[in-house]
Parts: sequence; structure tokens; C-alpha cells
Amino acid sequence: MRLGRWTVAFLTVLAAGVLLVACGGGGGEKSGDGGSGAKAQTIEVALKDNVFEPKTFTVSAGQTVTFNLKNGGANLHNMHVLSDDVDPKNAMLTPFEGGKTSQLVVKFPKKGTFKFQCDLHTPDMAGTITVQ
Repeated sequence: MRLGRWTVAFLTVLAAGVLLVACGGGGGEKSGDGGSGAKAQTIEVALKDNVFEPKTFTVSAGQTVTFNLKNGGANLHNMHVLSDDVDPKNAMLTPFEGGKTSQLVVKFPKKGTFKFQCDLHTPDMAGTITVQ
């Protein structure tokens, strides 16, 4: 059976959320990410109609970042990190409804500038992640 792109992305995010809860994930900065030396980071992001707040972030190379997303808009929104340098299974979150929350967990393996967007509201709803 062949699964669609959104189904695979949803199942990946669901599995990551289950693992995060099972491993004691929560708010705030984490103490480590499995021995890579870079601390994990949690970033709160509001998704409003046609804007991310904030829309720029700075993180460290090798760091795993959990984006806690709250859709405060009326429309469906998602977050998609546009890069071949991050694991594509973890780079995109399926759209979710206004008033709901979700998480996207991404590891940034190297320095650079990464763009992200809401696939449903481009080019207006976009931002930048700087990895140092």
C-alpha cells in the first residue's frame, strides 16, 4: 500500500510526539540530545493567519530543536523546513486547525541559513532559521 505525502508526514510527527512524551519531553531547554554535545532547545511559535511569530530563530549546529506550535489563526497552518540538510521525515508538519497545538522536532546538523514556511500560505507565511 502506498501512503500519501501528508499521511507519512502525519505518522512521522505522531511517532515523534509519542517518543517525546515517552522519553520525558516537556517545556523548557533540555539538558542534552543523546550525547552529541549540543543542547536541545524548545521554541514557542505562534501561527497566525499569514504570519509566524517570531519568524526568525537562531540555533546551534548539531542541536535538536522542538518547535511548540500554536495555531492562533482561523485557517489550517503547517510548518515546513525547506532544506536537504535536515531529515525530510522530520522537516514538515501536517496542517492543523486553528486553536490547536502541535510540535515539530528538527535536528540541524550543520551551520547555515534555513528557510521555513506554511505550505498553505506561501510566500507570505515564511521565516528563517540561522544555524551557528
